[in-house]
Amino acid sequence: MLAAYSTLCYIINMDIFITKKFEKFLKNENLHSHILQAPAHEVLENRCVALGAKLFKVRMKASGRGKSGGYRIIVFLKVREHLIFLVLFAKNERDNISDNELKALKLYAGELDKLSPREIRAMVDSGALIELVFSEEG
Repeated sequence: MLAAYSTLCYIINMDIFITKKFEKFLKNENLHSHILQAPAHEVLENRCVALGAKLFKVRMKASGRGKSGGYRIIVFLKVREHLIFLVLFAKNERDNISDNELKALKLYAGELDKLSPREIRAMVDSGALIELVFSEEG
């Protein structure tokens, strides 16, 4: 319980973002951003698959669907700074991202890693990133 509490405090104090494309997928699937709190916990607790270049793949359950009906999420994590949800896809629509997609995501992650907090804020101001705020209630 203490680990979950400390992770929650970390999430509340960390900057968490989604991309515009990620937001569009959430809307198309009729999902609300608050469901991303659990996957954020899993990434911060290292209960996910490391893909390299500070990218991680995490599973997310889908209510009302079977085991194969969940989602997969690709996340960029810059420790002590921010977590950015990059890709979301339904497991029943595709098994995984391609090698070329992973290569492109790694290049993008390299660019994200170079950004200063001010540059990240500029991306939010321009609408390229959307900031998420999680409360203790979820």
